Formats: sequence, C-alpha cells, structure tokens
Amino acid sequence: MKKLVLLNFLLTQLIFILPAQNLHWLNQMGGSDNDASYSIAVDDSGNVYTAGSFGGTADFDPGAGTMNLTSTGDKDIFIQKVDASGDLVWANSMGGTGWDQASSIAIDNSGNVFATGFFSETADFDPGTGTVNLSSNGGFDIFAIKLDVAGNLVWAKQMGGTDADEGKSITVDATGNVYLTGRFQKTVDFDPGTATMNLTSGGGYDFFVQKLDASGNLVWATKTGGANTEDSFSIATDNSGNVFTTGYFEGNVDFDPGSGALNFTTLGSQDIFVQKLDPAGALVWAKQIGGTGVENGYSIAVNDSGNVYTTGLFYGTVDFDPNGGAANLTADGLCDIFIQKMSNNGSYIWAKKLGGTGVDIANGIAVDNLGNAHITGIFYGTADFDTDTGTLNLTSLGLSDIFIQKLNTSGKTIWTQQMGGTEIDIGNSIAIDNSGNTYTTGSFYGTADFDAGPGSLSLTSLGVADIYALKSSICDTQSVPICMVGVDSNSTNNLIVWDKPITTNIDSFIIYREITVNNFQPIGSVHYSDLSEFYDVSPEADPNNKSYKYKIAILDSCGNEGGLSDQHKTIHLTATTDSNDDPLLQWNDYEGFTFSTYRILFDSTGNNSWTEVGTAPFGDNAYTVTTVPHTPYSRYVVEVVPPISCITDNTRSNITTLYIVSTEEQEPATSLLSIYPNPFSQSARLVFNNDKREPYKLVLYNVLGAQVWVKEDIYSEEVIIQRGNLNAGVYFIELQGKARTSRARIMID
Repeated sequence: MKKLVLLNFLLTQLIFILPAQNLHWLNQMGGSDNDASYSIAVDDSGNVYTAGSFGGTADFDPGAGTMNLTSTGDKDIFIQKVDASGDLVWANSMGGTGWDQASSIAIDNSGNVFATGFFSETADFDPGTGTVNLSSNGGFDIFAIKLDVAGNLVWAKQMGGTDADEGKSITVDATGNVYLTGRFQKTVDFDPGTATMNLTSGGGYDFFVQKLDASGNLVWATKTGGANTEDSFSIATDNSGNVFTTGYFEGNVDFDPGSGALNFTTLGSQDIFVQKLDPAGALVWAKQIGGTGVENGYSIAVNDSGNVYTTGLFYGTVDFDPNGGAANLTADGLCDIFIQKMSNNGSYIWAKKLGGTGVDIANGIAVDNLGNAHITGIFYGTADFDTDTGTLNLTSLGLSDIFIQKLNTSGKTIWTQQMGGTEIDIGNSIAIDNSGNTYTTGSFYGTADFDAGPGSLSLTSLGVADIYALKSSICDTQSVPICMVGVDSNSTNNLIVWDKPITTNIDSFIIYREITVNNFQPIGSVHYSDLSEFYDVSPEADPNNKSYKYKIAILDSCGNEGGLSDQHKTIHLTATTDSNDDPLLQWNDYEGFTFSTYRILFDSTGNNSWTEVGTAPFGDNAYTVTTVPHTPYSRYVVEVVPPISCITDNTRSNITTLYIVSTEEQEPATSLLSIYPNPFSQSARLVFNNDKREPYKLVLYNVLGAQVWVKEDIYSEEVIIQRGNLNAGVYFIELQGKARTSRARIMID
C-alpha cells in the first residue's frame, strides 16, 4: 500500500494567512471494494489509531510491506495502529457474514483501544486466533470493545433489540470509564452483563447515552426521545466527568432522562440538540438550536476549560443562541457548516458559519490545548471559509472535496486546507496532539490530490474508495520581540529575555548577536519548552568591555525560521573620578524600548546589596555620585525598567567598580607600601613602614569588590601574600591602620 513521508517537506498553500504546511506523512489503505475510515485518535506517544469498515481483501500496511485483511462478509470492522512516523504497528479485523462497522474509536491513558459501532448476524470480535462470537438480536446490534496496546481483545460487549441499533460515538475518561452514544429502536437491553437494563424508544429511533466501567460493566444508561426520530452522533466528557452529546431531534422531545421534564419542540423538520449529563447520568442542561429547515449536530468536543464546541450542518436561518438571545446565521446554499461554542453551563459564546451554494458538512471537531477549534468535513462547489467579514473562497474539484480548518478561540479563521479530486472525497474525523499536529481520516474515490497548495501529491484508490490518514502541522511563521537585554548579576554574561507566545507551532528561538556593523549572526537557541531567556557566555561578548546588540527569531515546527526581531542594545557603564575626586559614571543609551529614566545603583558590600543613589533622564549618559561616601570598592550599575512585563523586571548594565589606588592618611605620610614581585605567580612580599608598631589589617578584594583574603593584627612591616586558590587576574589590596589606609593593585598571572 502507498505511504508518503514528507518530513520537512514544506508546501506553500492557499490559506488565510499563508502559513506553511508540513505534511509529516500520508497513508493509503484499501483494496478492490468500498473502504472507509470513520474515526481517528492519537495517544500521548504519537501513535495514531483509525477505525472503520472494509470489504474483500485490503492491504493495511501503508508502507512497502503487505498486511492483507479479508472480510468474512459484506463489510468487516478494521482497527489500525501506526506509530508517530506513520509506520504500521498492527491492524486487526473483526466481523462475520453480514455488515459490520466501527464508527468511533478512543484511547485511554494506558494505550488501550476502545471502539463502538454496529454488527449484524454473528460476528467474531477476537482479532486473534481465538473466537468471541456475538450474535445480533435484530438487524444491527451495538458493540463496544476494548483492545490492549498490542491489539489483543480484552472484552467485547453487545447491546441491541429486534430492530437496527447503532453505536455512533465512544469516549473514555481519565479513570477508564467508557461512554457510548448512538440510536436504538423499540426495546433494548443496555446491560451487557447477565442482568437486564431495558430501555424502550418512544416512537422511531431514540438516542441513548451509556456508561461502562473499565471492565465493560454497566454503570448506567439513559434514553432521550419522543414519537419521531432522535439521533446522537457524538459524545465527549469534561474533566469533572460530565457527559455531553449532540445530534438532532424531531417533533416534541423530553430531554430529561430522569423523572423530570424538559420538553423541546422543533422549529422545522429537525433541530440540533446539545445535552449535558452529570457523572451519574442525571440531566444538567439541554439546549435546542434550530430553524425552519434541517439542522444536525455531528461532532462535539470539550476543552480543558470546560467550554463546549459543536459542529454540523444547518439550512436556512437559524438562531444559535439557545438562551433567548439572537445569534442568527443564514445558510447560502442547500446546507452550510456551523461551529458553535458554549460555556460549561450552556451559555452562548459564539457561532460561525462556512459554506456556499452547495452541500457543505462538518463531520468532526477537535480542540487543541490552547482552545483553538479544528474541523474537517466536505464541501461542494465554491464555499467561503472565512468566518469573519472577509472572503476565503475554495472551489471543489469534484462532487465533494475534503476541508480542514482551524479557528481561534474567538471563532475566527486561522487557516483552511483543501484536498480532493474529481469524485467524492470525505473528511470524517480529526484529532489533535499536544504539539498541535493535526490528524485526519476519511475516504477518497479515484485520484485525489492531498497537497493543500499549488503542487500535487496524488493518491489513486485501488477500488471504489480507499482509506486515507494523514498527519500534518500548519505553521504561521512569525517573529517575536525581545523583551529586554541586560547583564547578569555577576557582570559576566549578557542576558537576553523575551515573552513566549502562546502557540503550539514553535520549535525553538534563535538568538542573534551583531558581529560587525549590521551583521547579525546566530549564537544559540532555546527550545520552546524551556525558560525564555538566553545567557551569552561567549568570551567575545564580555559585557565589561562594551555594549552589544541582539535580535531573536522563531524556528517553527515546520522548520521555517521567521524574521528577525527589532534589535536591543545593552548598557555599558564605565566609572572614573571628576576633578573633585567624585565618582563619574558614563554609559551608552539602552536601545530596544521606550523609557524615561535611568536608575543609578550603588553597592559597597560586594554582595549585590544595591541602593538607588540617583536617577538620570533618557538621553543623559553621565552622572556624578555625590550622595554617598565613596569607598575603595564602590560598585555601580545603571538600570532601566522595561515598559512591558518580562520574566525579569529590569535590565542592568555591567557592574563597574571604582578603585582609588593611593595612600590616605590623617597625618603626613611617612611611608608607602610596596609589593614585589607584581605580577606574581605563587607569592608576593608586601613591605610597609610601621614605626608606631600599631596593628594593621590587610584585605584582598577581587575586581567585583568581594573580599577574598583577610589577615588581621599585623605588627611587623612585612607580609607574605600566598596565592592559594586564587585565580589569575587583577586584585586590590587595602592595608588598614588606625590613622592611615593604603591601597594598591596587584596582579596574579
């Protein structure tokens, strides 16, 4: 079977803001019959699962190998697992002599696989060498199965009566409870065990919601319906275990499955419903959306915040605010697509429409961890996929084309993809992983182009229709501004800080430094998951030598690098003394954001205990310190507070230390200290005059003003200074007496 792997193969496509598509892989499965995939799911490891039906012999290895499955009857169930690269892990078939179909698939946190659908006659649900036969009680019965991570059967359950009953959707919560929804007619026993839990439809079809535990035992089951037909197509749960379903209903229906009553009557032939049950199966709320025509809810999803997203089709004019307000949308053709967002308590947030003059249907919806909605389905003719005031027309190549679309949290179109050929091509299901990659599946007839841009990437079905599954990521290559640049607290490295955009398609951030005038070169990168800061540790970027300019760029998950940000320039500070021997500080202006004031900070301890001693307006690049007494190891920095919030709240210059190499006496100097050799490697001799035989204290400071060596109660006139563990560099000696203090600079080589 055919598999196309396109890692880092970037395709430019006609979409709303012209991002790039990275089609990681595209798989084709099928044979000489009509084969279709109805559901797709992805686990936390990136394994991808599809489920549907096939006839005859079909090859389910999308690579160069062969993995043929042969149906026993008209149609058999298939479940396939591929790894994150799209390579086959396993594929299983289940079925009998009739028509058997998997309509929905779900994965739990342990990688177990759950599926539901329908089967007829007698079907074997053990995909291995054993036999687990289930026999339908009527036309179709509902099944629910659990497979382990290797595809082995754990359990298989059936529910059904004398008519045609179908499981349409399945999901599983964090504790392993399993939820199903679908439709049934007449009386059906919903206890898959030895007990009985009969539910009876009110007329035609009613819809059911069922909860099983991880072992497949019944927890509860509910039914909702009236005298006509009600159908539920999709089910989802929130983090609290509440259960949400959507579908359509006809006529008058009581949506309280308990002893109460909550009656809705359709405005047209079919209206949409959204129902919420609590973890015990009791009604929390139900909503009706409809107009004078036909409206169906086909898919539902709930994000981590509990917001509820639904999609499907509508005809004519429909008010999508179910709570008394007005949010009318009008279809342009036979039927248009709707996407609706409500809060967890059923309050209306927004509704959007897509479509044209033909038939446009959304079959699947998924929500990423940022609250963006992703949908897939079909469209015919020319359809406008801009949910706002603009226009984004796509025209199908055949009877129907596949579309994939992403909307932001406000319902605005982010991008739209089109795939298809001259016949019928269908998008049935969509899933999103934690990195924002998109997975879709469905079926295609004849030859279909899966390149969403101007290029061509075609697959041709082997029979009537084949299955496709693909993994892609869409990247909006963008730039991100630097928040600030500065110098670290030890005055040894420059620090670059930026605000991390909330998105799912950034791989990393690339940091650039100016090497020559206006020539910026990359010096390092930081992964998106790491803290948004970078220390430039290169010896070529010593903050104590001069100021430096930096820019930043984004590398997206498609491998595209965005444009460089505006530059930021560090502050470089120097210190001398003026004619009055007061400290004179000078610096260059900070570049990168607008500000009004520099703060001048002072430290005499060597422990980064900074005190503000003055301010200077922007544009002034010098300041004379007269507010504090100068000490022999006074340290200064200049600081600016960014106008926007960063992960650090200020940017500082390098630390500059002002030393006075002299002898200070309260009486005329009668002696000077001398040091030899200077520089020295292992030891040096310090000689001074102590004719009064008073005690002296000898202190050695490093260039940051920190004490690194002290000797007290010195009465002799000679001291040996041992290098010990001191590093090579410049140091300052201070010889402190009662009436005099002498200072000198020494070097260790």
